[in-house]
Amino acid sequence: MLKFQNLEELIFTVNRITTLNSANLPRKLKVLELCSNDISSLKELCCNPPPMLQYLGLSHNKLSLDSEYNYLSDVFWPNLISLDLSFNDFVNLRNVAFLNFLPNLKNLIFLGNPLALLPNYRGFIIDTLQNLISLDDVLISPDERHHFKGIAKQHDFVVPVSQITIDIGKVTGIPRPFDPLEELPEFPIIESNYFVTYEFLGYPEIPHSSNEPDRKDELVDIQSETPVKGTLSEKDTSSPQVTSTLVLDNAADTAPVESKQAFQVFTHKLPEKPWGDPIIYNYTKMHTVRELYALKQLLQNGLTVTVIEVKILSWPIETEDDKISEASMKRKYKDSAKGAKYSNMDKHGKDKDKKNPPVSLQSDPPIQKILGDYHIDLYSIVTGNHFFEMVCDLGVPKIEEKVKSPTPVIKVTKKEKSAKKKGDDSKFKKESGASTKNKSKATLDKKKAKGRKDIALQVSEGIKPKHLLVEFKLQLQKWLTTSDADNEIYRNSTSFS
Repeated sequence: MLKFQNLEELIFTVNRITTLNSANLPRKLKVLELCSNDISSLKELCCNPPPMLQYLGLSHNKLSLDSEYNYLSDVFWPNLISLDLSFNDFVNLRNVAFLNFLPNLKNLIFLGNPLALLPNYRGFIIDTLQNLISLDDVLISPDERHHFKGIAKQHDFVVPVSQITIDIGKVTGIPRPFDPLEELPEFPIIESNYFVTYEFLGYPEIPHSSNEPDRKDELVDIQSETPVKGTLSEKDTSSPQVTSTLVLDNAADTAPVESKQAFQVFTHKLPEKPWGDPIIYNYTKMHTVRELYALKQLLQNGLTVTVIEVKILSWPIETEDDKISEASMKRKYKDSAKGAKYSNMDKHGKDKDKKNPPVSLQSDPPIQKILGDYHIDLYSIVTGNHFFEMVCDLGVPKIEEKVKSPTPVIKVTKKEKSAKKKGDDSKFKKESGASTKNKSKATLDKKKAKGRKDIALQVSEGIKPKHLLVEFKLQLQKWLTTSDADNEIYRNSTSFS
């Protein structure tokens, strides 16, 4: 490169560069673009940088350590006007004050760093760097600078906590568990409930001793959450499922000190509700996150929303008394067949006057079925948006077959065989005629049922299947003025007290 003494602009974008010695760069260079490489330190770049450089682009690299700010001063870059540090892994917002050592800096791009997820991000930088004209390619107006005046000097406003609010409205398109016009069997009794889950960061509970006071500034958010299996590394961004642990690769060089650990992703479960169309949830939950590096990774990978059906089948319990009663009824029925008169006996051998005792039920273990899931792309939050809203289309749920009762059906053929053995021809003929009549009636019922089924099939073919839809909102907290920050701090302090 030293052969090009008059070169003023040099672009090394997407070259997998890890280190670059600035002593080998042309002296008259004014623009240096090193976007989308693997640079994790500025030490080599600051050996002997071009003194006339005005623009330095370092976006989409692996810069994260607080010590990197020491290389961003007028000692190395006396004429630097524009600096692009977007989409790196800087976490500590207070260290932005070191950029005051670049006296000519007018344009700064910091979007895409974990610190940009803080509510006071823009206000703190504007109030700290008084010479800036533009932040994240957005001009700083005098009114905006006035609104954020003094926010950087008040320690209460410099909170290393990001707050994300998730809202889930209504769920539509869940198939009805049974047809209201259909005659249901007596057993099993089916109870169906539904709930929604979504994946988000959670933190393991830290046991506190009885003498240790609770830390009100750390909100542990693990209620009704279960860990999800798997791992999520910073390189694994193509997986459609958010997994359980954020494993921070290259932690020694790229990840901040407070992020050199694994953070779990939990499945947050909404309350179960019975079937409805729609099912109204109006669920709102605020998640407080301190590990900004892990939050950035989670947002880059997105969230998964799932709708689950919980079905419980209940069956009658057969007790010893029921067995004894059934045996006695069979004996009475046999005696009646021999000629004894039991006027209160029905055709099944049961006493008409005897009241049936209440049936004891036994429930099977709950059966969970995923009706559908949807992976939500939240990369727009990382790129600067504060609000995300959409109706998630989870597709058309599959309709499962109806549960059949295992209760055995009493066959008439047994009676026919017993009567034939006894030689009661007249009785056999009578019962045979009744059996033939019952069979013809059953055949007619089957034909009618088939006709109703054909009609229902023709009707259903003309109706489009319903899609399973879930209303989803996500909002990242942002302070637009110092008064907004003041009000938020006051609300938090009063709620904790």
